[in-house]
Amino acid sequence: MKVEVNKDVFSEAVSFAVKLLPQRTTLPILSGVLISAEDNA
Repeated sequence: MKVEVNKDVFSEAVSFAVKLLPQRTTLPILSGVLISAEDNA
């Protein structure tokens, strides 16, 4: 699999998502970011 992303766009999106994450959570699954991709998307 080969993945190509625009560094600036990706960095901005991840920075925005991280700001929305709770600082502390009782559910560890809520402390991360899910990145998904689709064919030809």
